[in-house]
Amino acid sequence: FGADDYLAKPFSPRELLARIRARLRRAAPVGSAPRPGAAPVCFGGFTLDLAVSMNVDEHVGRWDVVDGLATLVERSLVSVSGEDPPRYRLLETMRAFALARMAAPGADDPADEGLSARRRHAMAVLALIAHGSARIDECLVEMENAREAFHWASEHDLALAAQLSMAAARVIGFTVWRQEVTDWMLALQPAMEQASGRALPLP
Repeated sequence: FGADDYLAKPFSPRELLARIRARLRRAAPVGSAPRPGAAPVCFGGFTLDLAVSMNVDEHVGRWDVVDGLATLVERSLVSVSGEDPPRYRLLETMRAFALARMAAPGADDPADEGLSARRRHAMAVLALIAHGSARIDECLVEMENAREAFHWASEHDLALAAQLSMAAARVIGFTVWRQEVTDWMLALQPAMEQASGRALPLP
């Protein structure tokens, strides 16, 4: 939990969740309403641009995301690397708790804040890897996020899963991801041969 908290083993799951909830309450800026965001579903970290793409809407601006990340880093809830561009990573205990909350009933309802956190994540990853001006290395570093986005979309949004697999196939080249992305496309084939799959618009 950081230097200001410690949980000795053995501990109960209930006590762990209570500590995490308390830590999240302390991390929220005074007077602000907590926002679930999409960062917890990220794998292998995320860049500022990906965080902005996941969270900016009519209520939250780019600088709100920047300030929020800075606050989380300052309070040791998010780590930041020295890479260029920097990559952020949510502490695993916080990430696990946030994922559990998003898995609760209603967390995947599109009517909940317009788009679920997982859908925002998948769409942000697609926007990045499908962007014509994105560098190959910028896309490859997000392939763990692309994997997570694809697996979610393959169960919830066939069109989005197909777009993710095709966009990934265009950027991976002859890298270690080539076989895995091929497997994504093969896994979608039965669904694409159904009436719902054949009805999808061609890219």
